[in-house]
This record gives sequence, C-alpha cells and structure tokens, in this order.
Amino acid sequence: MLISYQSLEILLDLIEIKVNSLQVQDKDDIRELTKLKKCRQELIDGLNQVTLKRTPSSTQEVAEGACA
Repeated sequence: MLISYQSLEILLDLIEIKVNSLQVQDKDDIRELTKLKKCRQELIDGLNQVTLKRTPSSTQEVAEGACA
C-alpha cells in the first residue's frame, strides 16, 4: 500500500490528538491506548522510510546542481 508523506503526517497528528484526549478509566481504555501507541509507532516508522527514500534523491539533485 502506498501512502504519501503528507497523509502519514496527518494520520500521525490525528493519533496524537486521540492519545492526548483519551482518559484511561478501565481495561478497554488501556487496550485502546496500547493500540494507538502501536499505530503511532508504525506511522513513525513509515515516515522514516519515506524520508530515507526521499533523502538520496534530494542529495543527488543538490550534487547535480552544484556540478552545473
């Protein structure tokens, strides 16, 4: 599944909002918080992968511009 960098950032922001607003009162809330934290980590990992893929091409473009 492909997802854009911007979409990953938006989803990460939404999860952060949900995590910050969640009031843990019982085991179900703890489960939901755990799922949200896992999802947040997966999105962060996805952002890191996208960033790593973008970095070499950006570096190459800068190097090509310097040679021109």
